[in-house]
Formats: sequence, C-alpha cells, structure tokens
Amino acid sequence: MIIDVPFNYSVSGIEPRCRNPNSRTGYDQVRINIRDVHESDVPVALELLDEDGGPAETFRHFEGGFWIRNSREDDTDFVKQHIMLVGYWPMKEKLEPSHYEGRRHFRPYTRADAERDNAKATKGLSLIGILRYMTTEENLWHIVDNDLQPRSPFYQGPDGIDCAVVDPQLEYRLIESNDINEKRQKTVEYAQSNVIAIGGELWHRSPVPMIYAAGKVITWAFAGTIGKELNKNKYGYGSGLHDKDDMSIADAYKMSMTEYDTIPDHFPDAIERQRIKFHIRYIDPAFFETPDVKPLIVKDIDEAMTKCSLQTDSTPYIHKWLQLRDLVRPVRKNLGNQDDGFFDLAAELMLELDAMVGMNRFPGATMWLNRQVELQLPTGLDDKPSF
Repeated sequence: MIIDVPFNYSVSGIEPRCRNPNSRTGYDQVRINIRDVHESDVPVALELLDEDGGPAETFRHFEGGFWIRNSREDDTDFVKQHIMLVGYWPMKEKLEPSHYEGRRHFRPYTRADAERDNAKATKGLSLIGILRYMTTEENLWHIVDNDLQPRSPFYQGPDGIDCAVVDPQLEYRLIESNDINEKRQKTVEYAQSNVIAIGGELWHRSPVPMIYAAGKVITWAFAGTIGKELNKNKYGYGSGLHDKDDMSIADAYKMSMTEYDTIPDHFPDAIERQRIKFHIRYIDPAFFETPDVKPLIVKDIDEAMTKCSLQTDSTPYIHKWLQLRDLVRPVRKNLGNQDDGFFDLAAELMLELDAMVGMNRFPGATMWLNRQVELQLPTGLDDKPSF
C-alpha cells in the first residue's frame, strides 16, 4: 500500500532586511510503500469495550507484538488511554491554586474545561492518525479547534484530512541549515517499521495492553508509550492539570489481561462499588505472557510495613504485624530478590492481617498465593522414585 506521509522539518536562515538568523518549521510529504499483510496473518488478540459497552480498542497480533488501528476518522474516537499512549496525561479539573500559584490571577480549571480539552486531544488524534501525529510532531492539544475541526497545517480535503505543504525557504534570503532530508529519511524508516496495512487500512504498532487496578477504578491502559515518556513526577511543573490518579495508572496494580476474570477474587468490592471501567469482548490468551506477580506482592509488603498503630490496633494484630516486620526487616533493601518461600510466608501473614480487620488491603498477596506454578515432573525412566 502506497501512501503519502507528511512530516515536519526545520529551516534556519536570515530573512530580508534582517541581520540575525531565525528558524521556521516546514511541512512536506513523502511517498512510502507500507507492507500489506493478509488479515489471516494478523489475528485478533483482544477486543475491549468501555464501561457502557461501546468499542474501546481492538488489538491484533503480528511479529510478536500488538497492533491497533492508526486512525478513526469515520468511527468512534480514541479514548483517554490513547492520550497516554503518545506521552501525555489526560487533563483533569483544578479548582484551587497550588502552593506556588497566587490566587489573584488564578483561574479555576473546571471539569468541563478538562473534558473539552481531552475531547479535542482524542478527536485530533483520531482524525490525523497516530502515524501523522508522530511524523509531524504537532501539539496534541491543538490539532483541532474548539469546534473539533482540524487546524493548520491539517485541513479537510476532498478525500479526508490532509496536510498542507509549507516551504519556509521562500521566506529567507540566506539559508543556513535545513534538515528536510534527514527528517524525510526518519519518516520513511518510522512508517515502515511501525505501520502495516490490513485490507487497505493502516494499523500501528502498540505496547501490550494491561489491567491497572487502584483505589478508585480498575481500568485498562497501554504498558508503555510510543512517544515521549509519561512524566512520573506527580508534583512536577504542570502536573496539577494532569489526570494521573483518576486514570489509576500511578501506583496501580498492573495485571495481565488474562487475569480479568480473577478481578473479583483479588478485589472483592470491585463489582459492588462498580470499580471496573471496561469489559473484554474477546481475548486469545495465547498472545499474552504469564504475568509476573512478584512486583505486586513486593508493593504490598512495602505498604504493609506502614499498616500498624500501637494506639488503635489490637494486640493480636500488632503481634502478627511484628512477625511480618521481623521477616522483612533483614532483607528490606533486597526485597525483590527473595525466593518463593519468603513471599509465600509474607503473603500468608498479610492476609491474616487483613482478616483481623475485615479488609482487603493486599490484593498482591492474594495474586501471589493464587499464581500458577510450573511443576517440574519426572520425564525419564531413571527419574522414577525409589521405594
């Protein structure tokens, strides 16, 4: 499949009647031959629905990885998870100024403002597609205007959304640098490595989808990004307008999609409190690796070390917690490298602590004890036990 892919590039030079150089951004297009793959060679691995039963995402599997549709110009728009896929946290309301902001000039950022901006981001990404977003490096929040119409350099053409060709060289009397050839080559390499065509439709490579379970909701998200990395600093610049906690990605329990049916076992209140915000319509477990639950129980052990109060907890509870503390303290700095027997004992102690207070604070401990263990059975005649 041959397509025209736009890309941006930078030109630096000196304009007429000027002495000092400046830089401008240009846009050009390159024709690329995208691999055509038969649908039977790219089986569906996972179909996700949103909380209301509408389509959320379809994942296909090819060459050891997952692939999603590149754009949704004539279909349901992308969702908040796709904002995170390209390296941004979805926006959320901010009604009070932070410690570093003055109240005099502060303007509250309401939930309606956040929903509007998130809708603009998902609509813009849906219209131009992931490939063109990555190659043109446009601002995710300014791809479309408030009426959800494409902004320059994109426009509504007769055959769909197109990108204008802009040559800034015409503005200069002297060109000092131009990286158009380098950017053209990078665009070709990126497209041919990360995009395939299935039945005339473009599909983009994506990270593996995962279940993220936290205190508020249980949702799905990608296990990584295809753009810049997500900002992990909760208190960094601009973090007040980034929806980390509401999407339950920060400090969440990260589970394989194959564990979806076990959610009520690990989170007993998930159904009653309507915490599950997505549904699985179809899944082929063969394409998903066996989940590693050790990081989850390590997370719970760290959390359990803070769950004891001499003033409010009962004597039996404190006694049991001290057993856990004495088990963990000698290896606290090397916790992740302990053997299975250590974690078995720690999980049992944490579940006993939960039983004493009638709560389910340590789902990672439950996942650890319920994990599937591969047994090494005898295979040869010489391996038969003797009596």
